[in-house]
Amino acid sequence: NADATTSANSVTVGGVNGGQFAVYNKVDSVKVQPAFTIARVGGNGGSTPKVQARFEAEAWGAGPDGKPGTEDDIRIGYLPANWHVEPFDEAAKADNDVHFAGRMDAASGVFTPGNAGPNPERRMSTNNAGNLKVVASVKDGDQTLQGDGQLIVTVQRWNDAPLP
Repeated sequence: NADATTSANSVTVGGVNGGQFAVYNKVDSVKVQPAFTIARVGGNGGSTPKVQARFEAEAWGAGPDGKPGTEDDIRIGYLPANWHVEPFDEAAKADNDVHFAGRMDAASGVFTPGNAGPNPERRMSTNNAGNLKVVASVKDGDQTLQGDGQLIVTVQRWNDAPLP
C-alpha cells in the first residue's frame, strides 16, 4: 500500500510474544551484514581448508522522522540482493585484490577465497590475501539501493587458542 506508514509491529499469540514484523511502502537504505568480516585462503594441497564469508542485505525504512539513516529507522529485514566485490582502497586496487583474493557468488552473497600459498602471478609472489569492499544491490520497485561492507581475505590460522 503506497499510503502505509513504515512501522515495526509486535506479534503476540496468547501470552507469547513472537517478535516483530515491519510494514513499509519502500526500502530507504540497505546495510551489508556483517559490516566487516574475515575469510581465509586455504586448500591448494595444504591441510587447512578455505574459510568462506557469507553476507546478507538488510533493508531499512525511514522511521517517523522520514529521514533515512537516523537512529529511528525501522529494520525491514533481509532481502535478496545482487552481490559483487570491489577494491576497498587504492592499495587493494594497485595489488589487484579483486582478481586474486577469491570470488563472490552474485546471487547468494557467499565469498569463496582464493588458494593458499605463494602466488607467482602477484607482486613479490605474495599469497592471495586482499582487502575488499562487498557491495549489495537491492531492487525495490523502480529503485535500486546499495549498501557495502568490508571483507579482509587473510592467510590460514595455524594455532587454535585454548578455550578457558
